Amino acid sequence: MALLSSADFVTALQHSPFLLPEFRTQLVALQEQFTDPIRLGEELIRRGLLTPLQADRIIRGRQNELSFGRYQLVDRLGEGGYGQVFKAWDAENSRFVALKILRGELVTDPETVSRFHREISVSGRLPPHPCLIRTLDSGRVGESHFLAMVFIEGMDLDRLVEGSGPLPVQQACEFIRQAALGLQHAHEHGLVHRDIKPSNLMVSGPGNAAVKILDLGLARLHVDSGPGRENTFMTSDGSVTLGTVDYQAPEQALDFHAADIRADIYSLGCTLYFLLTGSPPFGDGPLAVKLMRHQQADPPDLRELRPDVPPGLIPIVQRMLAKEPDERYATPGEVAMALAGLNRPPRKRLPWLLVGSLGMTVFSLLLLFAVLPSRPTVTPSVRPAPRVAGEPVQEPPKPVARVDNKPDPAVAIRREPRVLTTPDNRPGAAGKPIQVFILMGETNMMGMGDIGPETVKGTLAYLTKAEKKYPFLLDGDKWAERKDVYYCDARVKKGVALSPIANNGKWIGPELGFGYVMGHVFDEPVLVLKSSTGNRSLGWDFVPPGSNQFNFEGRTYAGYKDSPESWVAGQPKKGVNWYAGKQYDDDVASAKDALKSIAEWYPGYKDQGYEIVGIVWWQGHKDSINAAHASRYEDNLVRLIESLRKDYAAPRAKFVLATGCGNPGREGLGLQIAEAQLAIGDTRKYPKFAGNVKAVDSRDLWREAAVSPKNQGYHYNHNAETYLEVGIRLGWAMAEILEYTK
Repeated sequence: MALLSSADFVTALQHSPFLLPEFRTQLVALQEQFTDPIRLGEELIRRGLLTPLQADRIIRGRQNELSFGRYQLVDRLGEGGYGQVFKAWDAENSRFVALKILRGELVTDPETVSRFHREISVSGRLPPHPCLIRTLDSGRVGESHFLAMVFIEGMDLDRLVEGSGPLPVQQACEFIRQAALGLQHAHEHGLVHRDIKPSNLMVSGPGNAAVKILDLGLARLHVDSGPGRENTFMTSDGSVTLGTVDYQAPEQALDFHAADIRADIYSLGCTLYFLLTGSPPFGDGPLAVKLMRHQQADPPDLRELRPDVPPGLIPIVQRMLAKEPDERYATPGEVAMALAGLNRPPRKRLPWLLVGSLGMTVFSLLLLFAVLPSRPTVTPSVRPAPRVAGEPVQEPPKPVARVDNKPDPAVAIRREPRVLTTPDNRPGAAGKPIQVFILMGETNMMGMGDIGPETVKGTLAYLTKAEKKYPFLLDGDKWAERKDVYYCDARVKKGVALSPIANNGKWIGPELGFGYVMGHVFDEPVLVLKSSTGNRSLGWDFVPPGSNQFNFEGRTYAGYKDSPESWVAGQPKKGVNWYAGKQYDDDVASAKDALKSIAEWYPGYKDQGYEIVGIVWWQGHKDSINAAHASRYEDNLVRLIESLRKDYAAPRAKFVLATGCGNPGREGLGLQIAEAQLAIGDTRKYPKFAGNVKAVDSRDLWREAAVSPKNQGYHYNHNAETYLEVGIRLGWAMAEILEYTK
């Protein structure tokens, strides 16, 4: 087909849905400047007004090819023998998607179509995971078959290394650790990828820090693919093998039907080798030579190519690349644990002569930290009186609640890419119920991330203004406000627009990142309600209703409403002015009391009602210094979730929690607490929590004192990035499980 003239090209653009109306007025002037339609198209591409795909189709008079059912094709993301993947706009749901369309010449092949639909079935059945890309939609448009997935801006690791060279060791290990966690999730649900390679791992998010696995399950579904089709190649003897030879396990080349999750571990090891060196272990030579080397040869010594590789990494890579599957790690989860442990700083040991003289001093300091109260982060107010034994549970205010009796919160999730933007200063949709999220925990939930000064590393001002991170928090030189998200400390009962200074003007907590994500994904007005107090344990202060006494190492520990914390049977109990679960009672009562008076302090409240959509929990430090409390943490956490839903009269409220940050969560009682927290998100162990509870591992968000405002480990060195990123992860976790049920 002949190209359109410049005038016809402009006419087509004037009526095109792809060019925004405010830019159409520029077309006449551009037409006078660029009389050649190709030059005009190039200029529109340069200005970001059209993509190459759009310009090509319109200038060739094939604009109709950009429409695919309810989807408008925006740009081509990739293609292979099996299909093409486009960035597309879903007009019905106002979101971008990654749209995979089966090639036209394959739609008449029943076996190919069947495999394509098996892929859709498998990917749609897999529960959400941060490292996996979810399926949103599938079906047919005419004779064409398609699969729509979440669209995420990012770059695959192959292109990243091609553009910037081999990666820093720590960054490469972190990318592979995240990928291993995603493969572990797939493995637990019966899937093997079988084509792990750098181009199938994408990094996205702030600083390209999050890894996404692409094309999960394709290899498993393509076992009968023929020559020339996606993810296949022919060996010299004419047999079909599967995967990409540079990253393929030895046993997969011999019998891809027999390859299991350990083949993915081998491929992941090859990928790690590539990230560190810029080339795969056996990258040179013809196909047959590469296959033979995978079977018989050792890869070039990593230490010669990267002298800065730490000694502890060498055996990890060697084990991942073992020729025999039985000699590799058994699961990707083991790989993730090995790589996580690699970056732990060695313990500093005192000379033995000093231990005796310092022992009592250290013990005294630990005891002092245990008994000193945490410094308050907000102006305290009088708490409601705690319930006493036998007193009925206070019910939440019924006049304000929804009256339509819908079983699930009526949330309107925007399924957009995870790129937070500066708020537009507009309030939430008028007349819609306020979406309430209650944040609970101990001191770090209250917030200890320093806002300023700008000259100090690790403060929010330094991160945003000196390092240019998190631009969505700034509105020019001022802190941005979200008019669609309000923040309230339950003790103060005063709503303010969410901003970095909303908490108390001095510190931020997870509420900032969490609230920004909620404002990003909801059309409704959002309330982030924090009801939290410092230095409290789930094993004593937060013991939920229904918890019973238990024995541990010769002592009896309190159940709900008991006092003191522990005692020895047959000996007098020491009287204390506290009881097990008092902080639970106080914080729940404070949140409910704040909601009862929401019309008094929530700006612009018009009796539209509210819904308790979610509960957020970040706690665990104090339990990690008490072996008895740590031993019961998982049981108490299960009971906490059930009790909070009951006491807030919100049985369908979603629940997300995060582990603590840094090495304290990787050893000793801290590791026991972290494992208990992550176990709550294991749907095999707790099927009742599938789709309504999610645990977030935030141990990698620790920032060292050298890049932080203070050297105060138990408050994460007051590093604002730690608190902000924990909140962002909790926010996306909440968004995922809210979408899960829709």
